[in-house]
Amino acid sequence: ISRAFLNYTTTQFDSFILTRSPLSSVIILPFYKIFGYSIDLARSVNIIISTATTPLLFILLSNVFKYNNKECLRISLLYALYPPSIFYSSLILSENLAAFLSIIVCYRLLKVIKNWSFYNLLFLGISLGLLTLTRSSNYYLIIFIIIGLYTLEKIKIKFLFKKSIIIFFA
Repeated sequence: ISRAFLNYTTTQFDSFILTRSPLSSVIILPFYKIFGYSIDLARSVNIIISTATTPLLFILLSNVFKYNNKECLRISLLYALYPPSIFYSSLILSENLAAFLSIIVCYRLLKVIKNWSFYNLLFLGISLGLLTLTRSSNYYLIIFIIIGLYTLEKIKIKFLFKKSIIIFFA
């Protein structure tokens, strides 16, 4: 898709429009414009996104879940050394971006639960939209994130469902 955008042709783009989620290609496109088309460049962008996921996970665990630094480091290293995480980081796939955005959605959802404001809802909506543009099947991931956060944080279920219904239908 990025190459079709780069060459301004619609024939290649039309064949992918219904089968591929566009966000990862749109992120790679500016790099193609600046540095020229290269498979290694696309791989490098995916490696950067995959590498940025580990510190973001550390921040989520320490700031939101209040784990100590030693626990956060162990969990982050476990993610960084997880074989599929290493394997997928060098491939041109949307899994790296989906993992990155899933952590952002988790963080934003906890922010909304703790502080119900328009600002937090806006950024949660943007994060969910970007996650859906990465992989359309991730639209339903929010249900499992809510169940997981309820289990981890012992959030009041009535409050969560009242607020999440507004998020789903907004």
